[in-house]
Amino acid sequence: MLSYGFPVLPGVTHLCEQRVYADGENANRHVTWDAFSSSLEPIEVIKFFRREFGDAGFNPNGRGGTWRFPVGSESPDRVLTVLSVGEEGPHSSCKKEMPLDAKSVLILSRRR
Repeated sequence: MLSYGFPVLPGVTHLCEQRVYADGENANRHVTWDAFSSSLEPIEVIKFFRREFGDAGFNPNGRGGTWRFPVGSESPDRVLTVLSVGEEGPHSSCKKEMPLDAKSVLILSRRR
């Protein structure tokens, strides 16, 4: 989490990572993302990151939500998304089994 510039939420489990390369004139650019699970409910994960970031750049969605940085950017460099375990997302492609006590998923991504 620190490599993305985000504070570390205690007790997370790393699920997987992936790098996605752009096509065309942006072929030298890529997005790297990592998925983590937490035994905390999404609302508790949101509270943790709200204490760290506040609401700037936050967009609530269902039981979770997303922070985009830099705040207000149409094409953010870093993104943190909090989902409930049952929601679809890039973590669905992870080969590692979701821990039985997992209640939320964190997706961290950065563009280079």
